[in-house]
Amino acid sequence: MKLRLLRPQPLALAVAGLVAAAGMMNPATGYVVIDESGQGMGPSAVTVDHAAQADYIVRFKELPLALYDGKVVGLQSIPRASATPGGRLHLDARSPQAKAYVQYVVNQQNAHVSQMSTMLGRAVPVKKAMQHAVNAIVVTLSADEAKQIAGMKDVAHVERDVMQKLATDIGPTFIGATNLWWGASGGVDTIYAGGFDNSTQYRGEGMVVGDIDTGYNSNSPSFAGTDDSGYAFTNPLGSGNYLGLCNPSYPEQPSTLYTVPYAGCNNKVIGAYDMIEAPPPGAGPFSAEDFQGHGSHTGSTAAGNTRTGTIGAYTARISGVAPHANMVIYYACSASGCPTSATTGAVDQAVQDSVVDALNFSISGGVDPWNDSTSQAFLGATDSGIFIAAAAGNTSASVPLPPVVGSDGGASQPEGGRPVRDGPGVLDRGGCTTRSWWPGRRGGSRWARRRKCGRSC
Repeated sequence: MKLRLLRPQPLALAVAGLVAAAGMMNPATGYVVIDESGQGMGPSAVTVDHAAQADYIVRFKELPLALYDGKVVGLQSIPRASATPGGRLHLDARSPQAKAYVQYVVNQQNAHVSQMSTMLGRAVPVKKAMQHAVNAIVVTLSADEAKQIAGMKDVAHVERDVMQKLATDIGPTFIGATNLWWGASGGVDTIYAGGFDNSTQYRGEGMVVGDIDTGYNSNSPSFAGTDDSGYAFTNPLGSGNYLGLCNPSYPEQPSTLYTVPYAGCNNKVIGAYDMIEAPPPGAGPFSAEDFQGHGSHTGSTAAGNTRTGTIGAYTARISGVAPHANMVIYYACSASGCPTSATTGAVDQAVQDSVVDALNFSISGGVDPWNDSTSQAFLGATDSGIFIAAAAGNTSASVPLPPVVGSDGGASQPEGGRPVRDGPGVLDRGGCTTRSWWPGRRGGSRWARRRKCGRSC
């Protein structure tokens, strides 16, 4: 294959300059009172209100479907089958064995909720229940009630539902996606070249990528059912079959408060979910349409169609890492942030759907992975056959981070800006030194090295 001399294109510079890593919030560990943004308001005798109600995620000790080991008497192990060209094994969440075990977990959850109600002396309505990637419920409790629930023998952990912030970084060419597409080495800017010989193989064909974020711009060419080269996508669910808000039989769909994205689903985007039931600014209806832009950015970076993009007078080719992959969109972040209950629920839904091969997660959190509900859901999703690509944090120097405990037991405060996401079954992204474009002082431009301390790219 022949490649002509490829030089940095103006659009590449503009895009790189526009994309910056968002700061990551430090969850308010140890605080009792937390405001809407998730920031701690204490602790002090003045601010701590043990009777104040808030949402909590209660995880139980029974294994979720994804981690079930077949040890419950009368319940068989869950079958797995190869559903992808690469032979990656997927847990079959629709099998009779899976349905039987999920019903067992539901029954156990109901029993635990009954015990909680008895202990607290009041009814405890369940706002959300999850059984597939994680065994958990979301309920409203006071701080004192949460402490009581945490002491129950069947409860694994009780976690305050907090808002996490969005995070992101530049993508495909830096990680070498073009090398895989073409079978030849390509520079950082080759994705933006106007003329080169393209291979149509190894671009995500037969794969399904789920994006957990602020939704997507359904009218964008990046998410069209046929790209501008004429490549037509095939729906792995079968023509006309969709998930979530695009599925007429989805439980919430008949309600007038819910609607499909503006352009509807297609053979590219085969499903969309509203995990937080949050309307766009102004009023409803609920949807997975993106009104902030972050989800459209991360979704198209992961699996957006190859297309021509224009910024001002500059026009060039742009593409996601896996442009021929199908997508499922999980709207889990509003203008206020990303509730842990929503991101956890999105991972749980992905396992339940049994069609997603990889999840993209450009959101902060995960500093306490063995107690963080979303991190635990990632563990279950990984065991079910889903690959997890999560942002490592990419914080700014102004964002305080939890202290790092050394092997000698001593604690030190890390440098602000260090990627901090870690967790079971997760590939961290963003802990690298990258090349980015920044505006010059006198209206010019310059390339700059941006250092990011982390373990992996």
